[in-house]
Amino acid sequence: MKKLIILLMALMVLFAFTACSEDTTGLEPRSPRSSSSDSQAQDNEDNDENNTDEEKGIDNENDNDKGLSGIGEEPVGGEGDGDGGDNDGGNDGDGGDNDGDNDGDGLTNYEEYLYGTDPLNPDTDGDGIWDGDEIPLGLNPTLYDTFGDGICDGDRVFRQFSQRNVETHDGAVTNIYVEMDTTGYIERNLKIKSMYGIDVLSTDVIGLIGEPFDFMISTEFSEAKLTFTVDKSKLGETSFEDLLFLWYDEEDQNFVELETVTDEENSTVSTTTTHFSQYMIVDGREWFAVWIKNPYVDMVF
Repeated sequence: MKKLIILLMALMVLFAFTACSEDTTGLEPRSPRSSSSDSQAQDNEDNDENNTDEEKGIDNENDNDKGLSGIGEEPVGGEGDGDGGDNDGGNDGDGGDNDGDNDGDGLTNYEEYLYGTDPLNPDTDGDGIWDGDEIPLGLNPTLYDTFGDGICDGDRVFRQFSQRNVETHDGAVTNIYVEMDTTGYIERNLKIKSMYGIDVLSTDVIGLIGEPFDFMISTEFSEAKLTFTVDKSKLGETSFEDLLFLWYDEEDQNFVELETVTDEENSTVSTTTTHFSQYMIVDGREWFAVWIKNPYVDMVF
């Protein structure tokens, strides 16, 4: 009986083994790679297709990301950014030098672009003041009436000063300072010219210190303060406190003494005037000495 049971169990095991072999004969052979490896390979292929341009260093971003969005945005680096352009929107009038001044108004071509003024018109807003002169006056070069109060900028009166270094034949006067209330821009409108060797009467005036200077201005003013800086080492025997301002009355061809303020500590001599002409300083003691000796003699020699 036991032998029969063992035989039946052996037959059952043999039958089961045969069935399993028949079920697997229709399957395709598997690759040595795992299913996860297949997925990774596919992903890599997809990434290769998507990243090809980047791996080759090709930038497919638009020009806006390179600072080239157009007028109003200058690429970093200004003139030297290597693009060969002016980076000023082409508003310099000739497409050329940013530092040039095509209309001679005191603003460079690039500054014209920044302020929005016309690089080919020295007075963009037509108020009578050149564009470059309006900036130091606190005015808007694109507005006829900067403050909107009904007054043309060209008619506004400003307290202004101008300082000029000068060289005289004797080295006695080194600087001229002018302070006044006037319209326009004093640095453009005020002209100072030495008349030494040009006007014989002024050149040969008694006791002259420095040189006679002709003051001219194209605008109106009510009063101006003139200050000459003097090198005391060049005065010789002249006392600083004896320095005197004169102005030359060209119409009557004589010289008029002016009230003079001397400041020896600051080496300056000052006077005020209501009009411009030739002004000079003299040794007052020497000047009056000649006049006292002969009150009828012409004070010019």
